[in-house]
Amino acid sequence: MRRLILIAALLGILAACLGACSGGEKTLTFSHPATPTPVYVDLGDPGPSAGDIRTFSFSAPGPNNQTVQMDAVMITTGIVAGSTDEYRDMRITFTFGNPADQLILQGVAVYPGEGSVLKPATTVSRSLIGGSGAYAGATGWCDSTHNADGTWTHVFHLR
Repeated sequence: MRRLILIAALLGILAACLGACSGGEKTLTFSHPATPTPVYVDLGDPGPSAGDIRTFSFSAPGPNNQTVQMDAVMITTGIVAGSTDEYRDMRITFTFGNPADQLILQGVAVYPGEGSVLKPATTVSRSLIGGSGAYAGATGWCDSTHNADGTWTHVFHLR
């Protein structure tokens, strides 16, 4: 009898592990119009330089008839050698309808030095660093694309 209980317990653990490792990934796609011009603060050396900060906050219609609020802080961390392009670290919070339902992304991407946003037809991946409410415990990443027409598409890969 003990062996049967032990075998049943081990099979339960194995099933749980296989379920967790089976790629229980879901995707959530969200598109929105062009972003507003961010607030720009020229810190550090005058002109484009490490330490410059850009912030923006706006909302757009989202999935399931929700309004999605986006709040972001972008910090220039360096200039790409031999160009005017900049490395920028961005943290952006997406709030889906309910203020408790948030996904937070962070990551570094290369931006044109003369612009506030990615070049059109560019996609970057950022890490999903947390979630709350309906997204509590979420991990994964998001592929954000600045479409050629100026709109944006974000594909969240949630685990």
